[in-house]
Amino acid sequence: MIRNRNAVVMLLFAALVTILWSGVGRGEENFFGLNEKKGWFWYEDPPDPPKPEHQDVTPDVSVTVLKKPKALTWEELKRISLETVDLDTLPARWLRAIADAKREYALDDPIPERVKDYIVVQRAVFARSERFTSSWQVVMYANPDLDYSSQHPTSEFGHQVEADLVAAREEEQLRKIAERGGLFFFFTSTCKFCQEQAKTLRVFADTYGFSVLPISLDGKALPEFPNVNVDNGIAKRLEVKMVPTLYLAIPDERVLTPIGAGVLTVSDLKERILRMAGVPPAKGLDPATSSEPVPTTAAVIAPRPGRSAN
Repeated sequence: MIRNRNAVVMLLFAALVTILWSGVGRGEENFFGLNEKKGWFWYEDPPDPPKPEHQDVTPDVSVTVLKKPKALTWEELKRISLETVDLDTLPARWLRAIADAKREYALDDPIPERVKDYIVVQRAVFARSERFTSSWQVVMYANPDLDYSSQHPTSEFGHQVEADLVAAREEEQLRKIAERGGLFFFFTSTCKFCQEQAKTLRVFADTYGFSVLPISLDGKALPEFPNVNVDNGIAKRLEVKMVPTLYLAIPDERVLTPIGAGVLTVSDLKERILRMAGVPPAKGLDPATSSEPVPTTAAVIAPRPGRSAN
C-alpha cells in the first residue's frame, strides 16, 4: 500500500517537472519562479502600446455633414465628393479646410472638374460671409454704442460736424487752461524767427486769453510785446539753448515745462499745450449726447502728488 502511494507521488512529481520544463521550452521564461535573475518577487509593467504612425489629418467631420463620417487626410480632402458634404451647415473651420484643399487641388491640375469644385466651395464661403455681414449690421443698428460710425461719422457732412464739435471742445479746454497758466516766451530782438513767432503768439494769446511773459535775452523788446522782462539767469537755469523757445507755466501746480522751440503755428501751440496739460487727443463724440463734456480745470491740470487742486 505504501509502495503504491509512493509510486503515485513519484508519478505526480514527474508530471509536474515535465509541465514546468515544457513551459520553459516554449519560451515562457516569465513563469513564476523560473527566472533566476529576477528572483521570486518581481513585477514587470506591460509594454507600451505601439504609437500610431503620424498622418496629416484634417478635423473629424460630423455625421450631420457627411454621409460617411471619418477622419480625412489632406489628399483625401482634396478628392472628397461635394455630394457627401452639406456646405450650408458645415462648421466654418471645416468649410475653410475644404476650400483650401480644393483650391490647392485645382491649382495642381486646373482641369474643369477641379476648378468647378473649388468655385462651388468658394461660393459657399462667400454666402457664409454675407450672412455674417448682414447679422453684423443688424447688431450694430440695434446697439449703436457698439457702432464705430456713431462716434466717428463716415460721411463728409458728418466729418465736418464732428470736426467743428471737437474744435469747439478743444478751444473751451484751452480757455480753461489759460485761467490757470501762462506762457514764457524766450527771444532776442534780432532773431527773425523770434519776430515771426511773436506775431503768431500774440494772435494765439489774444484768442484764448493766455498771459505771456516775454523774456528778452538781449534786453530789447519786440513790437508785439513792448513790455519785456530782461533775462535774469532763468534761461540758463532752464537750459534754454535756442530762440524762440516757449514754456507752459502753471503756478498753482508749480509746473514749468517746455512746449517747443522754433517757429510754431497756432495749430502747433494748441496741440502742444493740450497734450502737455494732460488733455488726451479727441477720440470721437459721446453717442448719447453727440458731444463730450468739457473737463473741469482740475481734470485738465492734474495736481502733483501731495497737492490738491484749488
